[in-house]
Formats: sequence, structure tokens, C-alpha cells
Amino acid sequence: MIVSYLFELFVQFVIKASLIVFLGLMLAYLFRHKSATIRYIIWSVTVYSVIALPIFYFVLPSWNIPLFPAKQNVTINNQISPNLSAPSQSSLSTPAVTDNNWSDNLSYWAQSLDWMSICLMIWLAVAMIIYSRLLIGLLSIWWMSKSAKLVDDKNWNLMIIELGNHLNLKRLVRVLISPKASTPMTWGIFQPFVLLPDDALNWSDDRLRMVLTHELAHVKRKDFVTHLIAQLASALLWFNPLIWFVSKQLISDREHACDDHVLTDVKGSEYAEHLLDIARSLKENRQLTLASVCMAKRSQLEGRLLNILDDEKTHHIHGGLLNSALFIVALLFVFPLAMIQPWAAKSNELQAQPTIDPVKENVSTTREIKAVEAVKEKEPERQVEKVNNSKSRRDGISERSKKELYAVNQFNISKSLAQKTSDQLTIDELIQLKVTGVSKSYITEMTAAFDKKLTINELVVLKSMGVSRSYVEEMDDKTKRKFTIEEIIQLKSMGVSADYISSMNKAFGKTVKVEDIIQLKAMGISPSYISDMEEKQKERLSIQEIVSLKSMGIGSDYINQMNRILGRDLPVDDLIQLKSMSIQPEFVKEMESTFNRKMSSNELVTLKSLSISPSYIKEMRDYYGDRVSIDNLIQLKSMSIHVDYIRDSEKAFKKKLSINDIVTLKSMSISDRYVAEMKSAFNRDLSINELLSLKSMSISADYVRDLTKQLKRELSVDKIIQIKAVGITGSYLRDMDDIEIDHDNDNDTDDDDDNDYDNDSDSDSDFQ
Repeated sequence: MIVSYLFELFVQFVIKASLIVFLGLMLAYLFRHKSATIRYIIWSVTVYSVIALPIFYFVLPSWNIPLFPAKQNVTINNQISPNLSAPSQSSLSTPAVTDNNWSDNLSYWAQSLDWMSICLMIWLAVAMIIYSRLLIGLLSIWWMSKSAKLVDDKNWNLMIIELGNHLNLKRLVRVLISPKASTPMTWGIFQPFVLLPDDALNWSDDRLRMVLTHELAHVKRKDFVTHLIAQLASALLWFNPLIWFVSKQLISDREHACDDHVLTDVKGSEYAEHLLDIARSLKENRQLTLASVCMAKRSQLEGRLLNILDDEKTHHIHGGLLNSALFIVALLFVFPLAMIQPWAAKSNELQAQPTIDPVKENVSTTREIKAVEAVKEKEPERQVEKVNNSKSRRDGISERSKKELYAVNQFNISKSLAQKTSDQLTIDELIQLKVTGVSKSYITEMTAAFDKKLTINELVVLKSMGVSRSYVEEMDDKTKRKFTIEEIIQLKSMGVSADYISSMNKAFGKTVKVEDIIQLKAMGISPSYISDMEEKQKERLSIQEIVSLKSMGIGSDYINQMNRILGRDLPVDDLIQLKSMSIQPEFVKEMESTFNRKMSSNELVTLKSLSISPSYIKEMRDYYGDRVSIDNLIQLKSMSIHVDYIRDSEKAFKKKLSINDIVTLKSMSISDRYVAEMKSAFNRDLSINELLSLKSMSISADYVRDLTKQLKRELSVDKIIQIKAVGITGSYLRDMDDIEIDHDNDNDTDDDDDNDYDNDSDSDSDFQ
């Protein structure tokens, strides 16, 4: 019955959660052309709704909607015979549980399983595996933060405060530096912090400002909490591919939305360049990226660069009002969905109480039944009291409360453990030790292994990780070093053996640090992989180089292919750059054939990062001729410039424009329409520099016409810019129109104004 009930709940949850995910996908599709912030809010609401569904199910009352027929309950009507004889005293005693044939018990247990139980166990097992990976990642980052260095530089702290105020952050966010950090990341709920790699100490102020703006935007929106909720939802619905798609899109739009915060003050091309440089140098750790909000994952790099450099996309940042509105709408939908019970109410209640035939009932039978019930009621009380008293005396625990005695009996705390620690530990701590399997002998073994007294937490963690005395001694003996408790826990959690450490020490020709051992093990690096890489590179490689190569999935075949196609032995940095952009030999051949020469690694990486294809190169060459260089193509493509834009711009200016002019116009979002409107407003042709000056001040044709109308004269470009710079608008001029002011110089006449206009001088008469 319990399995059937649990399976029913499971099916209901899957159906309802899948409906929520599907609706989230449809809503995100409708807003696919809107800003990344809107889509991210939609994805967030979706995963929060999935997690809230089972919570609301148990909290809210049921709402029966008979979509399926009611389930019939069996009525049991037990008749008690009037000739019931009183049971003997032996029949009242509790039968002893025997374990004579464990194979028969196992066979019976296996036969009792049904398909519903198997489905639930498989679902739970996979979900727990996913949860454990997330937990290991969280613990790894938490552990890393403990050894990280808090930034104490005055300029950094001032910048952090400034950016926090700019983003309206209500808390002060700590910024930590760690050599173990592979990329900028945000972690934490109540006390969030930004963790930066030690390379950040060498970053320019511009790059640091961009990175901190991006990371603080994560903190402002509590993206770490949403990230955890998404991971939990993915684990619950691991068999549904839609939830994995939602989780992936949530991460993608989350990064795009934070990029939009940076783009409010920075040019897209400049930010893209910094982001690309950071991604090239990072050493991505799958375990850490799973449990944190990372800035520069290589798998997202291409999409983010395209989003940053695409001027046609909206980069609006929406406030919390939209966020709250969507969450309220979601609650109004999830509340009734969680309450709905698709089965009709049960048709009858389970009746399992024994009944007595009134015709055959007699006094003797009644007395016998009452006697049996009295014995049954009193016997457990005497047994519990007897066990409590005897166990308390036996274990040497005196003057314990009833609750404590119950705990001692329930968890079967041994006499030796209780006597050994009863003076120092509370009952809760004793229970914690017992539940995790910490015995007196285990405490003795661990004390001897580490040659010191251990704390409760250390014992519990060591036992839960399966650390034995033999493991500790083997690690110390074979590696010729003494490991701390923290190091042993880290090594055991990653499944590191003494033989693995010895093989790594031998491979690198030195004693490898514990944190490096863990990193090597996490990446699945073997001695044979190290020897293969060093053989290909014909030199000793550092641990970080090996980790970087492995993290990018670079093997011997890839190195051989790239060396052969490029005609030279590539260094590690070049291989990592090429692989990070998914550059294959076919792409290299295509580019070298297009440019008819050998290509450098940097050129290939830049071309790939900007998605410069042979068709784009041909398009530009057909227009400009073969004189178009790679640098020209990079300039044009980074600004998403195509031939149509070039033709329209040259038509608007009625002349051929250089590539630099085209790039400059595009960077300021000057279109042929803007040129035509300004030409009409000024009644003349304007130069590129004049248009750039006007656009930089966000001056529109309507603004020019409004000023011209109010001042009743045509104004020069410089004069318009001066007026705009001080914030004068047409409405301001209309408000001032009825005010009479005596001029200091009585000779300021309209004729003087005309002369001043001709000389582009500043005169108060221009504003009358």
C-alpha cells in the first residue's frame, strides 16, 4: 500500500511538473526576441514552480477533480468467536527475530518487489547521484574559500563599493582571491562572495570593473539560489529532457542578462575582447561550475560573444516589478495545480476493526477479551520500563531524562562509548556518533593514526567518508609524508589512493601538492596521459598545463592533426586556444585556402570567435577587392557589418567610405536613416565627424527641429551640441518664452545675434 501511494504521488508530480516546464518553454518562446533578462525570469519562475509543487501538495488542502475513477477500498469485517479462549502468557511474549537463513530472506525480499518499487528505486538512485555531485562541488568551493585571501587593496574596495551603489546592492560583498579558482565565480546565499583567480591581481582597472560588475549583478539578483534550485529540479526530473534544456537556457540567459549590466557603460567590442582573453586563460573545472555561478565557461563563449556584439538585440535591464509580477502569476497557477487530485474521493473507508456477534456474545467471552487487552496494554509498559532501567544501569548512565533514556535505547549506544564520553558529550552528540557508526575502537584507531585527539565533527566526517586507519597509514607510508585530517578527507572524497599519489609524484618528478592531486584526479588524469602529452610536446609540462590540456579534451590525435595541418609544433597555449574555440583541421584548411597562406593560432582563434566564414570573406572581397586584410575583416565582423550596411551608408553620404569610417559609423549606431533625418533637419549635408558628434550627444532630428522652431533660426552643429550639453530642451525654451530679462549689454540686437550665429559664438540672445 505504501509503495502504491508513493508511486501515485510520484506520477502526479511528474505530470504536473512536466506541464509547468512545457508552459515555461512556450512562454520563453513567445519572448524569444525580448531581452535576456525577461527570458531568465521566465526560466527562474519555471524551476521555482517545479520545486514548490511537492511543498504546496502537502501544505494546501486537496481539491478532488474526478478525472479518473475512484479507487475501491476493501472492507474487512473480522468476527471474533464467542468461544474465544484466553491466550497463554507465552503467547503474549514478543517473538524473537531469527536470522537462520539470510539467503531465504534475501530471496523473499527480491520476490516481494514489484515494478513500482523498482521504478521508484531507480529514480531515487539517479537523483541521489546528481545530488551528491552537486554536494561535492559545493563543499569544494566552500573549502576553497577558506584558504582564499580577502582583498584588502584600498582601490579595489572603493571600486566594489562604487559598483555596489551603482547596482543598488543592499549588502557589502566580499571579494576573495584564490590560486585554486579557475574562473571568476559567485557563491553563497546569506553571505555571498565573489571568488577571483590570482591572475586578477594583474588585470587592468577596466577589466576588473567589467568582471566585478558582472559578478555583482549575479549577487543582486540572487542567481546562486536560482542556480541551486535549477540543479535540484533537474535532479528530480532527470529523465525528462525538457528540464535539462530549461536548465541550460537558464544558465545561458543568466550570463547574457549580467552581460547587459556591463554593456550599459562599456562598448560591446571592448567587453568581448576582455571576455575572450579571460576565457583563454581559464582552467575550467566541471565540478566547480556545477555548484557555482561562473563567469566565463568556454561552452557558452561563442553565444555570449555573438550576443554582446549584436547591436540589433535588446540589452535592456528590467527592474524587480516584472520579476514580482511573474512570480505572482506563477503562484496563482501552481497553487490550484498542487491541490488538484485527479482521482475521485474514495468510495468507502477501510474497516479493519474486529466486531463481535451480539447474538453469541456472553459474559465470559467479554471478560476474556478485556483480560487480553489489559495484558497487552500493560506488558509493553513493563517491558520498556525494564529495558530502560536495566540499560541505564548497565551502560553507566545515571539520572537521565525519559527523552535521553529513549535516545540511548533507540540508537543502542554501547556501554563503552557512553561511559567513555558521557562526561564530555551530550546525548545528541552521542547519537551523532552512533548514527555514523563511530565506535570506541574507531576513535582509538583514528587517534593513533593521526597521533592526536579528534573532534566530534572530524570523527563523523572521517567515518562518513569511509576513512579507516589502514587507509591513513598506507597514505603516509607509501608517499613518505604526513597528511592532515583535512587533506585525508579531501583525498578520500575524490577516491585518491596512495598508489595514485606515488604515480603522480613520479610522473612530475616532484612531490605534488594535495590540491594538485585532487585536481588531477578530478580530471581523470593518468600517468600514461602525462607521458603522452610530454612526448608530443618534447618537454616537461607543468601540472596546470596538463590539467588545461585534459580539461579541453586534448589528446594525441588532436595534437598530431593540428601540428601536421599548421606545419609546426604547437605550444600548449596555442593548443588550448584552438581547442577552446572548437577549431578542427577542416576549419584550418578552409581558412588557409581562402587566404592562400599559413595562418597563425591567434588569427584562427579570432576568426572562429567572430564566426567569420568563407562566405563572409567572399562577400567583403567582392565589394572591397582582395585588399581586405584579416584585421579589416575582424573590424567589420566584430561590429556585425554586412555589405548592405556599407552600401546604404555610402549612398547616404554620396561617396565611397573607408573601412575605418564604416566601422566608426556602425559603432555609434549611425544608420542611413539617421543621416537622412539629420540632413533634412539642418537643410544641408553633414560630415561624418559632425554626425558622430551629434550622435554621441544623443541628438535627434526632432530635437534640432524643435530648437530651430523655438529660436526661429538655423543653428550650427557646434551650437546645437553646446545647447544639448547644458540640458536645454524645446520645452525649457517654451517655458522661458514669456519671461522678460534686461540684458547687461543694450547693444545686443538681433543683428548682433545674426553676427554671433555666423561666428558660432555664445550669446544669450540665442536663447531668447
